[in-house]
Amino acid sequence: YEDRDVRLHAVKVIANLAAEEENQVNIVQEGGLEALFELLHSCKDEMTLRVAAGAVANLAMSEANQYRIVQGGGLDLLVQLSETAHDSQTQRMIAGAIANLCGNSTIIDKLHASGSLRVLVRLSQDPGNPDEVLSQVARGFANNSKCSKGKLHLVELGALPSIVGLARRANKPTVRKHAVLALCQIATCDANAAAVQESGALQILTEIANSEPADEYKTMAIQVISSSALMGAHDG
Repeated sequence: YEDRDVRLHAVKVIANLAAEEENQVNIVQEGGLEALFELLHSCKDEMTLRVAAGAVANLAMSEANQYRIVQGGGLDLLVQLSETAHDSQTQRMIAGAIANLCGNSTIIDKLHASGSLRVLVRLSQDPGNPDEVLSQVARGFANNSKCSKGKLHLVELGALPSIVGLARRANKPTVRKHAVLALCQIATCDANAAAVQESGALQILTEIANSEPADEYKTMAIQVISSSALMGAHDG
């Protein structure tokens, strides 16, 4: 649509429909994803771009849609938008879309190659980003570190210091929760033991393991820091 208001309204309708699980696959099958990609590629209005990115994030909640988003070039479009967007809410939508895709182990390599994980690292390092952006970023790190290859990718990328920084935000419980989960998962990979020690992640996990009261993260931290690889790195 040439008219900005009409176009924005149409994108909002798609985004709202995409928020409902029963609509997500049908929207893609009916060509809604291609329409969103065209907007992300050609539109200059940031409000429209923000809503379009949010619609992609909603569609990415469906595993059936995730491969099609990647195959259709969605990762490249999200990365490009993150480099030009000025509004933190737009960045929140982008981070949310990437975080949803990070939960799919079959596209981990494509996430790494596209620069999507670098977007999360960059957003985590911006002191001006609000909690809702950082929460999506930390969730992306946690999702990406669920599989062995994702754990390695994050360390290779140099993301550990950023995740450690998020895990230290005791006054931001949602951000910290996702970041601590990511650290625990990354630390279970023996190949990451030295990096976990050098980044300060082991120190945080040790503090959690010694904390009160007991919770799921304390239990996980105790299990992680008692692993032979981490004990060896700590002793070294």
